[in-house]
Amino acid sequence: MINFKKYRVQDREGKYDETLTCIDRGSLSNSEEMNKTNQIDFTAINDNSIGYQLLQNENYIVFGGQRYRIKQAEKDDEGYDFKRTVSATHVWFDCQYVYQYDKIKGTKKLSA
Repeated sequence: MINFKKYRVQDREGKYDETLTCIDRGSLSNSEEMNKTNQIDFTAINDNSIGYQLLQNENYIVFGGQRYRIKQAEKDDEGYDFKRTVSATHVWFDCQYVYQYDKIKGTKKLSA
């Protein structure tokens, strides 16, 4: 018996959390390069599940305890919604765009 790892999809508000049953396992790839990229790519086949409907930009894929934000979820077939090509990047890469503009005045000392 083959034990596939579970992929889940969540909406950005956190109201829905569904297991993905629509992934074409042959198209699944996870590319990871330290400090440069950590991305999941796959094709999903429309099985009329809620999980398939949740494959939309800015929603989340949860895999191996890690969250990935969907950056691209495009219909693969012109005019029809039979398949979607999905690309999701690890949320850590979203954090690099956060900057704190408020500054704390004074001198700070670090000690061990």
